[in-house]
Amino acid sequence: MKLLGNTTSYLFNLLDLLDFIRQLGDNMVVAEVSIIPLGEGASVSKYVKKAIEVFKKYDLKIEYSAMATILEGDLNEVLLAFKEAHEEVLKDTTRVVSSLKIDERKDKENTIDRKLKAISQ
Repeated sequence: MKLLGNTTSYLFNLLDLLDFIRQLGDNMVVAEVSIIPLGEGASVSKYVKKAIEVFKKYDLKIEYSAMATILEGDLNEVLLAFKEAHEEVLKDTTRVVSSLKIDERKDKENTIDRKLKAISQ
């Protein structure tokens, strides 16, 4: 990996960073994703659809809700899918605000279904 900068500040070349993410170990996560184009009017459904099409290319479980999309899968896949979806939406607008919340556990299975069962009992 090529690092740019001095010993106190490092910048990663984007391709090197993506390689690094791919090399991380398998970590199953549940993530909440929101990608919002700004200045495009009240309806953003066409942008949501673009992001969802990107997510479908990855090995992820996808749950839709009115305010966000929930992803379940390997941390590496979630990070790569999030980045690609953000970039895809940005192609059709001048500004995008994206957020990614990740829930990662080591003590028990981390799935959408387990979380839903836990609150329904």
